[in-house]
Formats: sequence, C-alpha cells, structure tokens
Amino acid sequence: MSESNIQEKIDGKYKIIEKIGSGGQANIFLVIKIGTNEEYAAKVFKENSDFIDNEINMLQEVKQYQCPYIINIIDSGEGEVIRKNRKTKERKYFILDNQPNGNLFDYILVKGQGVGELYSKIIFQKILFGIQCLHKHNICHRDLKLENIFLDGNFEPKIGDFGFASFNSDELICNGGTEEYLPPEAKGGAKYNGIKGDIFYLASVLMILTAGIPAFQFPNKSDSHFKRIYYKKYDLYWNKIEPKINQKGITISPDFKEFFNKIVAIEPNERLNIDEMLAHPWFKEINDMKKDNLEEFKKNEEKIKELFTELIPMVKRSLESELRKADANSVYAPYNRSISDNIGVFNPNAKPKIIDTPMNVKYCINIRGYLEPVSFMNKLCVMIKNEFEIECSIDTDPEILKMRINFEKSLEEENEEEDKEFEEEKKENEENNEEEDNTETEMEIKLYKDTEKYMLRFKEKKGNRKIFIDKYKIISDMAIKLLN
Repeated sequence: MSESNIQEKIDGKYKIIEKIGSGGQANIFLVIKIGTNEEYAAKVFKENSDFIDNEINMLQEVKQYQCPYIINIIDSGEGEVIRKNRKTKERKYFILDNQPNGNLFDYILVKGQGVGELYSKIIFQKILFGIQCLHKHNICHRDLKLENIFLDGNFEPKIGDFGFASFNSDELICNGGTEEYLPPEAKGGAKYNGIKGDIFYLASVLMILTAGIPAFQFPNKSDSHFKRIYYKKYDLYWNKIEPKINQKGITISPDFKEFFNKIVAIEPNERLNIDEMLAHPWFKEINDMKKDNLEEFKKNEEKIKELFTELIPMVKRSLESELRKADANSVYAPYNRSISDNIGVFNPNAKPKIIDTPMNVKYCINIRGYLEPVSFMNKLCVMIKNEFEIECSIDTDPEILKMRINFEKSLEEENEEEDKEFEEEKKENEENNEEEDNTETEMEIKLYKDTEKYMLRFKEKKGNRKIFIDKYKIISDMAIKLLN
C-alpha cells in the first residue's frame, strides 16, 4: 500500500483526522470513532509511565461526579497507532470529549493582555465550580494553569490534564506540576496538602487570566515580586506590579487585590478554601447580576464568546506554528540545512532552532539556524531590563557579543526602601543562620558564533550561586521565547 493510501488509526477503533497538540509525554489528535463518526480528542502517550494510569484512573473517578466544568473521558486502552512516516507501535491512549476551542492560555497569549475583571469573574467562577467538585470529593489537581483549562464549543471552561491529580492528604510529595506555579511548601521533597496547594496555583491562574501577566516568575525569594509576597509586603508588591497591569490597559480593584492576597498566602492555612473564595466580595457583582439581572449576565457571557471568536484565527495560526516546530524537532526531522550550503546553518531561510547541548557544558543554549546576533542580544537585554528592573548593556565584538548583569543594582531606588521594610525579617534569618537570597550576584552572558552554530553561554562572575541558577532559568526561558 502506498504511503498516501495509509489510513491513520488508533487501536483500529479511531480514525485520526489531524494532530491538534503535542507535549513532552503525549500527542493529541482529533479523531472520529469508526462506525459512528462521533468526534473526539485522543491523547496518545509516547512512552509508558505511572502518570498514564494515574490520569486514566483519576478521569474515571471524576467522570461519575458529572461536573460541567471538568473534561469527560470516553474510552481508554492500548493498541497499534498507525501514522504516515512513523513506525507502527503499541501505545497507551485515552479518548476525551473534544474541546474544539483549545485552551485558555492560547487566547490570553495571542490577545496580549488579560480579559479584565468583569470577564475574569465570569470565567474564573466557573473554574472554581469545577475545583469545588474535586475538593468536595477529596481530590486535588496539582497542576492548575490556563494551559490545562480547555474551552468547549460554547467557550465554557473545562478542567483537564489530570496526570498529577491524586486523592488529598497532608502527606503528599511533589512529583510533577509546573515549577513557575508550584506552591512554596511543596519544594524540596517536603510533604504538603494538595488541596491547599491547588489554591496557590489558582492565584497564578487568576492573575494571568485577569491581567495578562504572571504574578511572579518563580515562587522563591530570589524573585523580587515573590519576595514581597513571602514577607507579606503586599503594598510593595502591588506598587510594583500594578503599573505593569495598567500598561496592558487593565485596571484592578481593591477587592481583586484583597482576594489575590488571600489565595497567594505563603502559609497554606492562611489561604481561603474554595467555598470561601466563591463567597468573596469580589464575586458580588456577577452574583447580583445572576440574581437580579440575568439577561445582563447572559449578554456578558456572549461578549466573552465574541471576544474569543475573534481571536480564533490568530490562535489557530499560533498552534499550527507550534505543531510545525514540534514536528521539526522530532527524531524523524532532518537537520535544518539548505541543499546549496554544506553547512547551511546560517542560511537566512533557516529559522533558529534549539539543538542538544553536551551534558558537560552547563548553562548553555546551542542554536542552529540563522540568527541576527546584535538584534537578538539587544532584544534579550530589553527583556532583562523590564523583568528585573536592572541595567545591562551589550559589548559588541565581531565574534562575541556579551553583557554583564548585576542583580543588586536597580534602575529605581527600590532596594533602600525594601531593605528597611525587610530589616526585621533579615535579622530573624541571620539569627536562624538562614542563607540570604539578596546577595549581590553578577552574571555574564556571551553569544559565540562558530562554524556550525551559535552558543549562548551564561557565566557566574561572583555572588550567590543559587541566585545565579534561578536567574539562568528565567533568562534562558526568555531567550528560548525569542528564538521561537
């Protein structure tokens, strides 16, 4: 049979229509059930792991609760997956109700800002109804983020991706989740309560959904925004982050700030539970609307649908681009070379692509493909300035571009004010012999060009190694986003 005549199938029961998503552990396909032509989404795992069985078991458990804001599992199994240009292999899979409008994060990403308080209240309340159902049955999700909130045909939110979900206890140990949102009590193998951890995750969901910016980059004290939350200096936190929100064209209310403060609390026992969140005054506007003016509430729901519908073409283009990159980086993809150029990596038609870095070369990003070095480094410099509010500049050299960054020198005279505010806590830490995270740290970032690639290398010049590693993670993520 010729390649063009191959019918792509899963387990002989589902015909693959198209690939609609790709992750580290699984591919997502739009499929139809053979014989009935019912349309579903199939999650097909690349490798077997304990997370697969856990996700299937948790989805089966949650299905019986019939919550309208949780994704629904239809079938699961293990069978041959037949695809063009791929070896036929036995793969574990499960079938879900298809959510044709993707996930919430993609819409916020292409919109470039949050949806504002009113629309956020409507969407976020529905997400909380889904989490309320889970928590009522002693289930914690443990990886709540906008990427895991899917949208059905009517743009109603559906909570999905239950790979790390579990029945709750105070003895849970973190075995996954997303580092940028991970509750601080779950770090370092410590035992924690998953339901209270979910609330911390929800604080990040709320901020991105409403304002379109992250609440912080990483939940540790080397992150300036999180440090203010850690020491309960909420006024300082809002003084710094609110202008960034306003730049996005979003305004926030005192009720929003108070609500956020109570769910992002460092001490798990100080966080609101789901019932308390739903009863918070921040939701009063839409609760009154549903009670006294249901027609107005429905109109706002329709406006959300209209807003997201307008974004669909941009979201589709973005997803298609991501899928092309995923396929290009797969083990089946050829190197990014042109036929007319033996090396080919600096051909202007060859887009930059991250390639493997040798294990013995730490804190580097290797880049194959065409790159405009000065433009790239200048853009990275601007991102660093905006994120950390510090000064940095590029040293131009024909072969090496470099910048030096000092993580104590602020563009604004913020540190003097904060040092006074944190004086008590610092003294306490010194008495307890705790390591301080605000030590001056200097980093050098160099972009080298050799015959086959570029190498972006991060070097610690002096200071606190923990801060260097934390900043390396943040800045390397920025560089990868620029390349993409």
